[in-house]
Amino acid sequence: MVMLVTVGGTAEPRRTLTLNDAYQLAVQRSENLQITAQEIKAAEARYWQAVGAVLPQVSAYARESLANRTADRQRRDSFQAGLSGSWLVFDGFRQTNLAGAEAATKRGLTADLQRQRQLLFLDIGDVYLQICGLAKDLDVLRDLTAALRDRQRELRERIDLGRSRRSELLSTETDLADSEAEIATVSGVLGASRELLAFLIGVPGERWSLSAPPGGLPRAEKLFDYLWKAGARADLQAAAEYTTAARRVVSADQGSFWPAVSVGAGWVAAESPAGGQDWNVTVSAELPVFDGGQRAARLAESTANLRVTELNLTRTRRLADYEVRLAYNNFISSADRWLKLSVASASAKENYQAQQHDYELGRSNNLDVLVALTNWHQLRRRLLATEIQARANLINLEVAAGSPSAVGGHP
Repeated sequence: MVMLVTVGGTAEPRRTLTLNDAYQLAVQRSENLQITAQEIKAAEARYWQAVGAVLPQVSAYARESLANRTADRQRRDSFQAGLSGSWLVFDGFRQTNLAGAEAATKRGLTADLQRQRQLLFLDIGDVYLQICGLAKDLDVLRDLTAALRDRQRELRERIDLGRSRRSELLSTETDLADSEAEIATVSGVLGASRELLAFLIGVPGERWSLSAPPGGLPRAEKLFDYLWKAGARADLQAAAEYTTAARRVVSADQGSFWPAVSVGAGWVAAESPAGGQDWNVTVSAELPVFDGGQRAARLAESTANLRVTELNLTRTRRLADYEVRLAYNNFISSADRWLKLSVASASAKENYQAQQHDYELGRSNNLDVLVALTNWHQLRRRLLATEIQARANLINLEVAAGSPSAVGGHP
């Protein structure tokens, strides 16, 4: 279905979005994903800073000194130019471990970014399915309203002929007004849901429509398959990398108790007045003796942080297993309800048709027809809501296992 919107006198066709289309637009729009992407760049920069600290440092220099005349009335001006360098040969592998910690942090943030994309897919899927479900719910309500209006016209004709009571018409009009009020309620919720999706994807609601999912329910894999996939979930990888980073920080703080050995060198390329020295090499070692307990306190802090990351990893593993099992149970339950409601809806439709036929033959009254009609459409609405819920539960199951079908792209 193509819908048109008029802007400035021109007609613009709406873009029809699938779930994947809406998700990709949301990825480009999400500020949270962009923030995490910048945090990854910052972690990479810190890594190269740590790597640079263990490489030789070389600099060129030129120095000129001007002085006034001394007692012998001679100027004491001097000029010197050359190269100087230093290299931290050993520091208890502190800088090496810090570089490793930043590399692990970067990998953890990258995995976090992947998990954020998956959770965004879950949010988009929920709103997308809610909109599709509400639109179909409106169709069911409009069908009910149309049937009640037909019923209203028929009863008016029968009242004129003396074959029906006015109370039957009033009862029908009450049900009609109630269904129209329900249409207004659902329309309001649908409008709010469309505004939410428009906010998430960054495209005004008047510029898109949604491609409804196909009828019926998709199939799910076995529980063991989802549990196996969850073992490689992105947030588990992130928690493991953060634990590695914390462990490297502990090693770096332990290295601060070791002596630091460095080598310095200099080469004089030009000197005036000539000093007779062209180069020099200096080897120095420094062993910290007392710093008021600062190094011990940093080590205690990093050790506690390591324990926190280990506990967080354990909790994330347990939570992943729980989320998969819960999501699988919810999907199986909703799928079972959908199957049973399908049977009930078909039976209710046949009952309404039978009541309508009996009413025409004078073997049932208007109340029986109205009850059968309302019950059928209520079951249609419950069946539709259950189908939407089952689809949402399946998306939740895929995300809980860390394997949704449409996760990719870059913020």
